[in-house]
Amino acid sequence: MQLQEIFSTIRSATSRDELKGLASHMIASRFGASRHRILFFDDEPEGAKMLTKSGSAIGLHLLHEHSPVHEGQVMSAQAWLSRNSRHDHGHAMAGPIVGDGVIVGIVALTRTRDDKPFNESDVRDLGAICAHLSTWKGLLAPLGQLTAREHEIAVHVSHGRTNAEIGRIIGISENGVKQALKRIFRKCYVSSRTELAARL
Repeated sequence: MQLQEIFSTIRSATSRDELKGLASHMIASRFGASRHRILFFDDEPEGAKMLTKSGSAIGLHLLHEHSPVHEGQVMSAQAWLSRNSRHDHGHAMAGPIVGDGVIVGIVALTRTRDDKPFNESDVRDLGAICAHLSTWKGLLAPLGQLTAREHEIAVHVSHGRTNAEIGRIIGISENGVKQALKRIFRKCYVSSRTELAARL
């Protein structure tokens, strides 16, 4: 599978489902991966936890470096195999999908223990694929995907109001505002009130 074919598929994808389906299979074919996944954290919030789980050297690298990596770059083969007993996770490589300066998803690939390990050329090619995924037109959720209530809350946040103030103004509890902000942050790929205000 040629990189240009993958880039073209990413560029022409009209939905995340199409991207996660067709492009993911093409990427797996390119790298001879036994398992593969394109994961967007707002679709699957538990995916973000994969990056920080105890002992995830690949996840920590992605978080700190925002660059693709394979297991051999962050730990010895013996250490990797002792932490990963699954035969289909003999070798792993992952790359970040970055939107608006933060990691919003990952591309994860594994090979079986019987397969050859990922190498520097694979990491370079995954970096190019991740760059195209990171600039895909449907990556960042537009503010139009917010509900009317969520948009109203976002506007109040941009005016510097506290959760308690917003709750009093729109007639919901402070905790209701807090829960709505969590959804808004996920939809808009932001992690702070300041980032949200900048998106409005």
